[in-house]
Amino acid sequence: MRPILSGSFRIRRNATRRTVLFLGLLFAFTAMLPAGGHQSPYWAAQNGAGDALGNGDYVSDDSGLNTYYRYWIEVPAGLTQMRIWIFDADTGGLNDFQTNSSWNTYTRYEVRNPSGTLIDYDVIGVDSTLDDDWGYYEINNPPAGHW
Repeated sequence: MRPILSGSFRIRRNATRRTVLFLGLLFAFTAMLPAGGHQSPYWAAQNGAGDALGNGDYVSDDSGLNTYYRYWIEVPAGLTQMRIWIFDADTGGLNDFQTNSSWNTYTRYEVRNPSGTLIDYDVIGVDSTLDDDWGYYEINNPPAGHW
């Protein structure tokens, strides 16, 4: 007759092996994932304060929050270069929706380091050279933190 404990020991040993195998596979899989970035397949787009609240821009609309948009980028330690890409950064022309009779909007893009110091900025209105094109800010040896 077999002792009762030998079967439960075997079950515990198999469960331990399965747990170790699962954790090993999980660790191997996470190493293949990207370190960061905008993973959404959708564009981040704003309508502007002049557009009606009903069109969905609660953040910058006068009857909504009446403020500006902020995006944070987490920069890891040891990064030697950071590029922030912006597509079609102007107002007017391709990929832009006009709600009034004229283009009267300017967008201010700012890049601030983790301490809040302004590193670079642009104020862009209608500029056909930026239509349907990518532009970027490049920062060498950025300090780690939330930009």
